[in-house]
Amino acid sequence: MGRPRLNIVLLTSTRADYSIYLPLIKKLLSDSYFNLKIVAFGSHLSKKHGYTIQNLIDDGFTPDYQIKSFPKGDTPFAISSSMADTFKKFSALWNNIKEQTDLIIALGDRFEMFAAVSSSLPFNITIAHFYGGDMTVGSIDDVYRDSLSTMAR
Repeated sequence: MGRPRLNIVLLTSTRADYSIYLPLIKKLLSDSYFNLKIVAFGSHLSKKHGYTIQNLIDDGFTPDYQIKSFPKGDTPFAISSSMADTFKKFSALWNNIKEQTDLIIALGDRFEMFAAVSSSLPFNITIAHFYGGDMTVGSIDDVYRDSLSTMAR
């Protein structure tokens, strides 16, 4: 009887976070102790932003879940509406996979990551957040980043 596996769900929403994650993804996939699931969402699935999910596919990774959730503009209303849509879609995902998820890995300071992670809180899934100590002076990004770090435990 082997050791139990740790079920990890890694959230990637942009080309920028994916490039930071790449060495970690490779390491997690190379160790049989980890069962890694990748969720691609946000601008990864936006043709306007280059459909960067293709970067994952080109690197040999097939995202286990793809969630379309990106704003239709840069206005406060468009961003807020997108956050609500992301929250709703991720709530359904967490509800479906909560029993198979030991850890969520999140990175950064973007509103879509905030919504995806926030929606997991009622499901009591452990969260790891990378880059919590960064600062963007005068930007709302700090609020999202600080909130993500607070949710991580």
